[in-house]
Amino acid sequence: MEQLPEVDVRALEAIPDDARIAIYLTDVEGFRYRDIAEIMGTPIGTVMSRLRRGRRWLHAQVSSYALARGLLLKPTATSGGGPTPSPEPDRTLRSKQVQVGGGSQ
Repeated sequence: MEQLPEVDVRALEAIPDDARIAIYLTDVEGFRYRDIAEIMGTPIGTVMSRLRRGRRWLHAQVSSYALARGLLLKPTATSGGGPTPSPEPDRTLRSKQVQVGGGSQ
């Protein structure tokens, strides 16, 4: 991590440990989900959940940094920029969401 820019390191350090480890093992070390599940002692679904949550958190952190420094334009209603994910995990129960336009989440 010493080769990463300071903003990346700070953003990674802000992610909860379980998500940060999963991101590191898959995106930096190149491990498969099955291998990460074995290393972390969790089911593959838990690894996938941690990756999604951690990547959303990281995206929000880096986007905030870029917006604050004028490196990224603030999305407008017509630019297709959806809501910025909250860095805090959402612990509320929600019904299954359906996305219009054929894309997957």
